[in-house]
Amino acid sequence: QDRYSWSQAVYVLLIFSIIFEIFTTIMAVVMLIKPPLRKFLPLGCLVIGVLNIIIFALAMGLWNRHSQSVSGGGFRLRRSTGSATVYYVYGSSYRNIATATFFNIINMIAAGLVFFL
Repeated sequence: QDRYSWSQAVYVLLIFSIIFEIFTTIMAVVMLIKPPLRKFLPLGCLVIGVLNIIIFALAMGLWNRHSQSVSGGGFRLRRSTGSATVYYVYGSSYRNIATATFFNIINMIAAGLVFFL
């Protein structure tokens, strides 16, 4: 039961992250079509990018808090053991957060370039 609920929480957060990415794309297209709104594009992309990074970090944090490593470097969710819970920190979570941050920064730079062009 614990495994299922925590995996569902992670998936919900990742779905929110995808929705924010889609919203960023729609916002960029609308602001390119409507020039008066163009000045809000960098700020909007910055806000959504930061929200996306926070959501992705929360998802990875939830996953790592309730998971343990298995052979082959994968993850599986584990049951919480109350006060004896051991919190694992995995290098791959940092890579995933760094990747999400990198792509969000690229989105913000692209929004800035559109603003100045």
